[in-house]
Amino acid sequence: MIDEVIKMNPKKEPLTSEKLKTFKGFEQMNDEELKEYLHHIHQMAVIVVEYLRTQNNDFIESDNQNKLAA
Repeated sequence: MIDEVIKMNPKKEPLTSEKLKTFKGFEQMNDEELKEYLHHIHQMAVIVVEYLRTQNNDFIESDNQNKLAA
């Protein structure tokens, strides 16, 4: 799955209205609708990154506690 995402955007360019319009279901949207979707996508990405960062920190702290106990 990660490989598919990388293939979609190998240069890690930001998602734009023009690019979003190339995806099925977004072709007929106007610029205002596209900007709203981009805003929501960005908000969701921030939430996911923050969640993963929290989970990673919890894992690292737990792993460090296990090493100290050993």
